[in-house]
Amino acid sequence: MRVCPEIYKQLLPTGLSMGFMISFVSIGSLALLRCIIVAAIVFTCAPFLIRLVTGSGEKEIIHTATRYLKVNSALYFLPAMICIFRNSMQGFGDNKTPLISSSIELVGKVLIAFFLAPVIGYFGIIISEPLVWGVMILPLFAGMKKFGVLSETEL
Repeated sequence: MRVCPEIYKQLLPTGLSMGFMISFVSIGSLALLRCIIVAAIVFTCAPFLIRLVTGSGEKEIIHTATRYLKVNSALYFLPAMICIFRNSMQGFGDNKTPLISSSIELVGKVLIAFFLAPVIGYFGIIISEPLVWGVMILPLFAGMKKFGVLSETEL
């Protein structure tokens, strides 16, 4: 199949190769599919899996672990996007932005857990990861925009 130059220019205003764009979308789609499958398994089988791993039948342990898995697995698409963006940026030669993002993750998890755990208990620990994922993806979005991979309309 031959793509006419006008369509090619519309699809790739940044000058990136068609192979990169196809692989970027393919990897993202596979990551999203994996996240959906994991979330479906967690939402249907979490108590059984927790009993299997821990060997415990205590309701509080099962309830707490199930809550942790459900909150985190519902948002697994965020770390999938983080991995794709971080690896892509390193491939472009930008090592600073992924390092900044990773630093945000480290400091953010500690701070969120430190400030939320005393206020809302273990749920503060549970939501620390998804909150940090949401924050640490911002510099990656900005970096991808800088390299011309994301346009204003995609953000």
